[in-house]
Amino acid sequence: MDEKSTILEDEERFKSLHPRYRWLDQLRGITVLFLLVAFLTWEFSSKLYLGNPPPLGPTWMNHGTRYAKYLPSIITVIDMGSSLFMNVMGISLAISFRSKVKKKGLGYTWATILSRFFALIWVNIASRIFFMTETIIQNFPEFVNANKLELILLGVWAGITLMLIIFHFLFLKKSSIRIYVMLLWTIFSVVMCYPIIEDQIWYIFFGSTLAYIAWGTLFAGIALTLFRSPDLRIWCVFILFSVHFMLWELAKSKDIVPTKWLFEVLPGTALEYIGIPFTVINMGAIAISATCVSDWLLQKYDSPIEGAKKRVIPFWICIFCVHFIADFFQPAKHDGINTSLASISIFFGTLFLLIFFAWDRYYNAKLPFLTPFGRNALLVFALQEIHLIPYSYIWENVVEFRTQFPGLLGNFIGMLLFVLPIALLMFIAWILDKMKLYVKF
Repeated sequence: MDEKSTILEDEERFKSLHPRYRWLDQLRGITVLFLLVAFLTWEFSSKLYLGNPPPLGPTWMNHGTRYAKYLPSIITVIDMGSSLFMNVMGISLAISFRSKVKKKGLGYTWATILSRFFALIWVNIASRIFFMTETIIQNFPEFVNANKLELILLGVWAGITLMLIIFHFLFLKKSSIRIYVMLLWTIFSVVMCYPIIEDQIWYIFFGSTLAYIAWGTLFAGIALTLFRSPDLRIWCVFILFSVHFMLWELAKSKDIVPTKWLFEVLPGTALEYIGIPFTVINMGAIAISATCVSDWLLQKYDSPIEGAKKRVIPFWICIFCVHFIADFFQPAKHDGINTSLASISIFFGTLFLLIFFAWDRYYNAKLPFLTPFGRNALLVFALQEIHLIPYSYIWENVVEFRTQFPGLLGNFIGMLLFVLPIALLMFIAWILDKMKLYVKF
């Protein structure tokens, strides 16, 4: 098998505006798999220092703060989970950005980026509404009386969405204006659905993982547009890090927890308090750094080896030095991606990229099922909390589970509780891949 066919898998089967790199799908897949395991270990973790029974699942694949309260915090690879996912998204965006600008123009490319931004915000809103379902059912008459206007808006949205789906399959499936219709629909969806949970505006737009990824994508798109050269673009990362570092230190000097540094803006409204979006700033830096690494490896030089030697590896060493220095002043912590955590996330994200790239290019190797996982990474990422629905109804925490299933039996059943949702999502991703159905927004 020649080198090109090693890099590009099933190109005839999987058509796209840009080539599908198997190593990138594998990298997406392993990142999402780590996040899925993290959700499960979080659900079944326990604070042993309080005398609780042992947790389920590998402790290194959970947040360190779930087991012990130390200062500085115990940091594991899972504390970098959303940052690593943002790193992968940045790599993908750089590849697709170049190709779409060349083939479709800058307007089409930005319509795609904005569609993704608003789609992620809408999914965030939809997930909040979904997790309010139990409360809504229990208090249905009161909810209807108090939210008549919001329910009417939701009905209008559902009707228009259904018509757009029909219109899409009849007329827009292969049309170039499809992305512009998608952009209008995502904006419309956010506007129509947001009033149902308007008291959660900060969380929806700035305080959740999906919001972080949405903003990171936007930051990366702006940087790619303004600075075509990755050698110039990389300075945006260090500027964002510097701004974040100084604001974080300013908050500490005022004896304020940085992630809770809020300002009163419009009392009595959904914008009564807003804060500094610390995590959004550094997610933007992570995404931009990933676009630079991608361009150095695949675009700037004649070969990836030259790009790795001249730019990627020197940057990799530099970003570790940034982490080492920053950690003395701002130790990495779970609740908020400070400069220390963001820089070490870039370090490991770049390392994983080089490993999977070399593994695929030079050894023609892949891990089973990771490619379908990676091709529908956004869908799997959105569904990764699906196991919480049945599990939360059965056990409130690991203490209840261990009480019901002690010893060896508990370990065996616990293993099944981890394997089943992972296997289910892998099966869904595999089926969708066979049907050539991919959730891309």
